Amino acid sequence: MFEIKDSFFYRRFHNDTSCSVYPSEYSRAEWFDPENDGRVVFPGWRLLFEYVLSVRKFNLIQIERVICYMHIIKWILINLTYLLKNLIVYILHLLFKPGFYEAKNRSLTVKTILLNHFKHLG
Repeated sequence: MFEIKDSFFYRRFHNDTSCSVYPSEYSRAEWFDPENDGRVVFPGWRLLFEYVLSVRKFNLIQIERVICYMHIIKWILINLTYLLKNLIVYILHLLFKPGFYEAKNRSLTVKTILLNHFKHLG
């Protein structure tokens, strides 16, 4: 393991950051890749996949690998609701209609998605 004592990244907060302009991870996914427009993406699952891929990619000794996987399991437990929410959005997308999750309306609560869907029915 290597320790880098210098800071290479300074996190800035301002009104024009991508997280401020695109508050949901779904709208940011569209901003990063315009082909995501209208598609249901799984940002939480993608992050989990990248964590696992990182551990697998690097040449770690066994104990380091186990520690990394333990941290990933801890992350899963902390973010279980978030991961399930990604799945629920996808299931609702399949059950109702592909266009119900409009790019302009990216509020991410399941309640809002259902209310918007039923509003279109009535």
